[in-house]
Amino acid sequence: MPAFAAWLDTFSVAAACAGFLAVLACLEVFAVAADVAAKVLTGVANAAMASETATDRAVLRAAPWSTFSDENMSVFMGVR
Repeated sequence: MPAFAAWLDTFSVAAACAGFLAVLACLEVFAVAADVAAKVLTGVANAAMASETATDRAVLRAAPWSTFSDENMSVFMGVR
């Protein structure tokens, strides 16, 4: 009977190790997915900023004298 108990202990340790390795594998999959998502979101943000910069430049080239800030409008209209 002691041999069976020793074998059972070995089996339970092996099962615990296998479960631990499975959890680590799942965590690695989630870490890779999070890394990919972060790269995608960074790319989307960079594309949006590039588009906004291009729009700003196009507006300045088309009408460099037109400004829409409150400070500049009050100066142009003589409001103080």
